[in-house]
Amino acid sequence: MRQDKVSVGVRLPLELVNKCKQDYGNMTNAINTALELMYNKDANEVLTNCQTNANNILTNANDNRLIDEKNIRIEELNSQVIFLKEQLGSKDKQIENLTESMNNQTINIHNLLTQKALQEPKIKKWFEFWK
Repeated sequence: MRQDKVSVGVRLPLELVNKCKQDYGNMTNAINTALELMYNKDANEVLTNCQTNANNILTNANDNRLIDEKNIRIEELNSQVIFLKEQLGSKDKQIENLTESMNNQTINIHNLLTQKALQEPKIKKWFEFWK
């Protein structure tokens, strides 16, 4: 019966051959272990890439959620800014009205004082100074 194995001829550095014989007993075991590790490494890289892609998708989903939350917050703040601008405009109008009414009152007081000053003062006789 024939086994499902193939003979391979390889040229290796002498130091590597000595290390392999020390650690694995013979070159066949060392080469088989090395090839298995290589294929397992490739499988691990594929698995790692899949995990990385899955993490990226989750991160993107979280980022999109955060972006949506930030956009909602921005809209709320914009509406508050608009409301405050309207309030500021109404307060400006109130200040203008108060300033105008104060100016009118000042003019009225000035007119009253001017009228009183223009009226002929009552001249008293010099000996009626106590009246």
